[in-house]
Amino acid sequence: MTPLQRLIFHFLKRMFSGEDEEGEESMSVGLGVVLAFLAAPGALASLFLLDKYSTLLQWFRGQRHFDPYRASIPDEYFFIVLSMTITGLVMALRWNRLFPDRRDFWNLAVLPIPIRQIFLANFTALFLLAVVFAIDVNAVSTIFFPAFATMSDGSFRAFFHTAEAHTAAVLSASLFSFFAVFALVGVLMLVSPPRWFRTISVAARTALVIALLVEFISHIVVQLLSGRLPGHAGGYAQFLPPFWFLRIYRGTGAGMALTALAVSIVIAIAAYSLCYRRHFLRLAESLDTLGASRYRSRLPSPGWLFRSQWERACNLFAWKVLLRNERHVVSLGAYLGIGLVMSASVNLLSLPLFTAFFLISGLRFVFDVPASVAANWVFRVAPEFPRPTPRALARRFLLCAVLPWQIAFPLPWQAIALNVLFSALAIELLVRGFRKIPFTCSSKPETSQMVIRVVGLILTILVLIPILTGIERWALGSQWRFGFLIVLTVAALWIARGENPGEEPILFEERPAAAFELLKLA
Repeated sequence: MTPLQRLIFHFLKRMFSGEDEEGEESMSVGLGVVLAFLAAPGALASLFLLDKYSTLLQWFRGQRHFDPYRASIPDEYFFIVLSMTITGLVMALRWNRLFPDRRDFWNLAVLPIPIRQIFLANFTALFLLAVVFAIDVNAVSTIFFPAFATMSDGSFRAFFHTAEAHTAAVLSASLFSFFAVFALVGVLMLVSPPRWFRTISVAARTALVIALLVEFISHIVVQLLSGRLPGHAGGYAQFLPPFWFLRIYRGTGAGMALTALAVSIVIAIAAYSLCYRRHFLRLAESLDTLGASRYRSRLPSPGWLFRSQWERACNLFAWKVLLRNERHVVSLGAYLGIGLVMSASVNLLSLPLFTAFFLISGLRFVFDVPASVAANWVFRVAPEFPRPTPRALARRFLLCAVLPWQIAFPLPWQAIALNVLFSALAIELLVRGFRKIPFTCSSKPETSQMVIRVVGLILTILVLIPILTGIERWALGSQWRFGFLIVLTVAALWIARGENPGEEPILFEERPAAAFELLKLA
């Protein structure tokens, strides 16, 4: 294997490595797992279309004049937006891996390898990754969707013609999304001051995730619920990239789509080439924090809530991690972006509950992501059974972060009081059994835990929040009902706040239970 090939393999491997820059294990997943997850949405969406294009089901429904080509245009639009959204989200979440990091500088700068060869290897790895993403996201739909759409025709010519148009549209859309994000990274790195690049890039990544989710929800959900799409893009819609690539499938002109793809590739290559050397040589002087660390920021740490030095130290540490650590800022921003998209269509009475739920669950999720395990010795020297407990510290931190938002909505004081109590009850339930100082515990989450969290998220959005909103509306209709609900919620809060029996030490390392245990009888 030549040195260039080894470098290409190195950059491909580090793109989805499970270690951070200091060699510590993180919550990242491998490339194989990522590719499996990326292929799943297109496969499931294709299978769901069998009901629409099945000739037998059309006969049962009495659809005698079904035009599969016209009916396939909204579905093609769905696959285009799906491929662009998935590729863009993956690139936004892996933004910091597009350029070499300090570990690459330590390992490669001392070797007799010119920077242009490192640049060529890194760019080749990124291009190969773009092609793999585009193929993987659309592999299943490239076969199933044309087969279902041409089922009534029954000819191989119609299948290959539809498959060719579908493949050209979705692959070009995926590549455009990849290189557009890549070009945005290069331009930001080229024009922004090096000192503030991390802060600007985190803000751009969070805004990009929110924009992609808004685009997906606003266009896809409406299109799926209505089952139709305007035949001609009018107004602002003609400037949206999905409509450009939809013209490739319809055969009405691919000039704008191909031009946009070529421009994104040229800008990405140009910006990447101009800023690569400067970025690589400044890695030794870079820091992994956001903003200027020498300025003392005023972080919320009220003395009446955090009385001792131990409490204030844990609280300030948690706030600084949330505001300065890039991984935690992006994770929480993406989580809150989903909440922003989901709460766009709810009424004003439900909005505080949506806000509180996504803030509480998002913060509780990032609590388990360690900032730097090698530096948690500062907290290890603390007493093994400190007072207050880590559960109380996490409760107070969440109350400081969540409750101020509950009084920001223009609602009656009775509704605000109920929302505050509901938020406090949710905090108590989520921190029950919490034995860790936030951001200091090394953990490897199990698959079952992730599934439970996803199912809980869906059930809370679809079931629990509407039920709580209905109960709140019912209680606001009468002072007696309001008083009864206040007493009931306070009682539930008092029960949930009961301390766990016995004291347990702080956890600094959490591992999943072994699949089997050795008895070691010999």
